Amino acid sequence: MEIPDELVGRRVALRHRVGERDGRPLYTDAVGELAADGPGAVVVRTRRGPVRVDRSAVVAVRAVPP
Repeated sequence: MEIPDELVGRRVALRHRVGERDGRPLYTDAVGELAADGPGAVVVRTRRGPVRVDRSAVVAVRAVPP
């Protein structure tokens, strides 16, 4: 999924794949400030710390209020 550049630096909810079980994909969400981490990844700065996500694993992203 293409992540719009205007979301970088904003608070987002980002859903991404984390694996597979019984042939079905597993997803999790990260909520926090979005930052770019090179061409292949992004970082979501959450309350618990940074979460690095490969861009290819992202399935949905949207801006959320502070």
